[in-house]
Amino acid sequence: ATSSPDGKWIYYLHAADPPVANDLWRLDVSSRKKVLLIKNVSGGNMFWPQPSPDGKSIAFYRANGQALLVAGADGRNERLLCDHCTARSMVWSPDSSQILFTSFEVGTDYTTTKPNLLTVATGQMKPLAPWKGAIYSFAWPAWSSGPFFSLILNRNSDHIMESMQIWHLRLPQDERDQVTRNPENRYFYIFGTGADGHSLVVHELPPPQHGWDLFADFFARFIQIGRAS
Repeated sequence: ATSSPDGKWIYYLHAADPPVANDLWRLDVSSRKKVLLIKNVSGGNMFWPQPSPDGKSIAFYRANGQALLVAGADGRNERLLCDHCTARSMVWSPDSSQILFTSFEVGTDYTTTKPNLLTVATGQMKPLAPWKGAIYSFAWPAWSSGPFFSLILNRNSDHIMESMQIWHLRLPQDERDQVTRNPENRYFYIFGTGADGHSLVVHELPPPQHGWDLFADFFARFIQIGRAS
């Protein structure tokens, strides 16, 4: 689920006919009243509906995962923003005038992420320079000149994601700066901004394990389970 910017509403998906389609519902936090807003909405990590920062709109994908639409906060007045623009992640600009979304090009040895900046009022889309790596999450604070994102650069021979750092994208210049630089830290997902107004809330993974470390960890867990039984 996700909350409206003012905290009055909680948006969530419910599959009336799983796994065919989801419906978007809205819960009034104070009264606990539930209202069906939009039918046939895509869900999951790739297509989660996103309410705008001003609370007036919500962006979402249809069940086919191809069409990006926007509707009012009450689910009415749907309007197509972009067709055939599958996204892996998306985020609103703080003034609710633009949406930044990404799509993937999967290669044999790495993944290329293509960011696109969409103007909501006109539907005009501006492709930004592609990135070598995978971007899974964004946070665009009101105090920032652009969004922060977690960039996954590569996997090792054990298919463990190793390089996962946080970057900042300065707009409209399309300039990128790496914020975190410790290779031992792996920041997988950015949940949002902190209440203090100048921090990020992120999901950090433990350091990757290799070879004998994986075997030792498995053996330790096996011993613990054996003792517990």
